[in-house]
Amino acid sequence: MNLSWLSRTALAACCLIGTSGMAHAITWTFIGSGGEGTIGNSRTFTAEGITITATAWSYDSRAGFQQARLGLWSTGLGVCSITEPCGNPSHQVDNAGQHEYVLFQFSAPIDPLSVRIDPYGTYDRDVSYWTGNITLPSDLLVGETYSSLTGLGFFSRIDNNGTVSSNPRDVPIVSPAVNAMLFGPRYNGGGDDYFKITSLTGVASSVPEPSSWLLLSLGLLGWVWLQTRKEFRA
Repeated sequence: MNLSWLSRTALAACCLIGTSGMAHAITWTFIGSGGEGTIGNSRTFTAEGITITATAWSYDSRAGFQQARLGLWSTGLGVCSITEPCGNPSHQVDNAGQHEYVLFQFSAPIDPLSVRIDPYGTYDRDVSYWTGNITLPSDLLVGETYSSLTGLGFFSRIDNNGTVSSNPRDVPIVSPAVNAMLFGPRYNGGGDDYFKITSLTGVASSVPEPSSWLLLSLGLLGWVWLQTRKEFRA
């Protein structure tokens, strides 16, 4: 048997094994026609076996976080607090009056890379977000405050400023692998940030179990090794 052929075969098998565990970006898209929703509702989105559960929150300086309505429209997720109508532009995620946020909880740890926001009109696009590893059902933010978020497992707040525009914006996320992210307009903004949340892109932090083709590759490597030994003994 030709040793050059054996070498090429071994190289191909190694390449298969090397690429089997490579992480790749996954995008969850939040668009549809679900309307404004109800107070305390949740929406789920699944891509490549990982589910994101999203809930809506508004923040009042006296009462802390309160449940809100999570709307779903053709350009993304929006939030309507319990005290406001759900028309335009208040059906977006905004910081006019009560500040509004979306809590994303992941069924497996995710290294979040970016969030796409899209204003319905021409508005400022500044954001604030918290990522972390939390253990709580979707309603346990009720009554919590900005200062108590770290006690729940969130990291420090990160602010990211945009510009006034009607165009979508991809917000880079700085975070390790986490199971939750609280995302919304800038927490101390001037009340002029409005947008919908169109998508979230991240990388699954866990490496999947070997598939059948990977096991086949390992078997091929073993076979090549045996054939090589036979060549040298001949």
